[in-house]
Amino acid sequence: MVGLANGIAHISFDGGGIVMPARNSYDRQLVAEQVTAHARKKGRVQILLEEDRWMVYGRQPHSGAARCSWCGSRMQPICYRSDQGETAYCLPCALGEEPRPASASPMLGIRRAS
Repeated sequence: MVGLANGIAHISFDGGGIVMPARNSYDRQLVAEQVTAHARKKGRVQILLEEDRWMVYGRQPHSGAARCSWCGSRMQPICYRSDQGETAYCLPCALGEEPRPASASPMLGIRRAS
């Protein structure tokens, strides 16, 4: 799909972009901080990470308290994987910041970016 090297996150937004390492949970936390900051300022951010393309919205595109399809937490910002349509995730689940047991599966049966 995307074809980027593993461990590299390409973050793009209106007016610019950033390439950052995303090799481990610490790197991904830093990516999440950058994405959150730019999503709040610009409204929408794209992340290319490994084989996934994520669209991140700083403001929820619909009313109501959206919850993550993986962990059930409230989301701000809200993330959608480009090939999953309306299935929404929180940023930590989208970026794979939190380690999950191998047997864990998302609430809706969709693979999490790791």
